[in-house]
Amino acid sequence: MRLALAVAAILLVTIVGPAGAAEPAALAKAANETNMAPDVMIIDYKGIKFDANRQNELASGVVTQVGWDDEKHTIWPWNLAAQSGFKPIFPSPGWQERESRSKK
Repeated sequence: MRLALAVAAILLVTIVGPAGAAEPAALAKAANETNMAPDVMIIDYKGIKFDANRQNELASGVVTQVGWDDEKHTIWPWNLAAQSGFKPIFPSPGWQERESRSKK
């Protein structure tokens, strides 16, 4: 949830900055011109680009898992998971094992 809020905050700054105002027409124009590439995203999203219906045409689901290093790793979609080289932890361990292996 925190990452989704961070992405929303980045998007808001990206749109409001060029709009220069909180007027709906200016915000809509700035949103339509938004094209955020994957390399500026903080998680493995394809990016943000709105279509004529004001829907993000690059939206997709991403599934992550917290590894033994206490970092989030993408485990789906498969092509993004393969890039990270992270092997999903399965079956999910109990809390006692998680706490004993955590690096925190």
